[in-house]
Amino acid sequence: MLMLMLMLAAGLSLQTAEAKLACETTEECETKLRVGSECIDGSCSNPFVEGCIKTMLESKTEEELAAMELNDVILDAQERGRICNSDDKKDDTEDRCLP
Repeated sequence: MLMLMLMLAAGLSLQTAEAKLACETTEECETKLRVGSECIDGSCSNPFVEGCIKTMLESKTEEELAAMELNDVILDAQERGRICNSDDKKDDTEDRCLP
């Protein structure tokens, strides 16, 4: 019984999930997700590939950012960028995230 439980646990930990949104046009992706998402090979791209903080704050003026009274840690993170994760392609991370 213990062996069966271990085998099941090992099998479950090897499963991965992908959350791809099917599309035909970039406009469809921008409507379903947000501006910045593109239809690539029939799937919408991640509009937050640059990082959510950076994406959400990059359209703000300095006055708007000051009015938000954001912590310096958040503003520093916006400048530095996000940390790479396993979904990032190895050859495409240099400009988008920190290894």
